[in-house]
Amino acid sequence: MSLEGVFSFVSTDAMGWTWVTVDGITMRFRSFRTSKTSHSSDSDGRLLSPMPGSVVAIHVEPGDVVAKGDAILTIEAMKMEQTLASPIDGVVEAVNVALGNSIDAGFEAAQVIYSDRFSN
Repeated sequence: MSLEGVFSFVSTDAMGWTWVTVDGITMRFRSFRTSKTSHSSDSDGRLLSPMPGSVVAIHVEPGDVVAKGDAILTIEAMKMEQTLASPIDGVVEAVNVALGNSIDAGFEAAQVIYSDRFSN
C-alpha cells in the first residue's frame, strides 16, 4: 500500500511478530502481552521460522556445539534475509531443512538441546 507516496506493507506471522516495511526498510515488532499458547521457542531450544521463506544458508549440522546467539540457518523472503540463532547453549540435535527448502511461518527448522558439559 502507499501512504503519502511511500510504499508500506504490514503483515503478521504465526509466532505473533508484526512485520512492517516502510520505504524499503523492514522492522519486526512483538506485543508484550502474554497468552496461554505462546509460540516462543527461546527456552526449549526449538528454532521456529518467523516467516515463510526459502532456506538460503545452513550454518551448522547435527552434533555441532553452539552458544546462545550462534547462527543456525538463514531464510529469505521477498529479498529479506532472517538468520535464526540458537536460543540456548547446547548441541544441535536436528536440522529439519535442506538448502533451498520452502518453509512456512512457525515451522520447526532446527532443535538445539541444552548441554552444560561445554561450560567452564
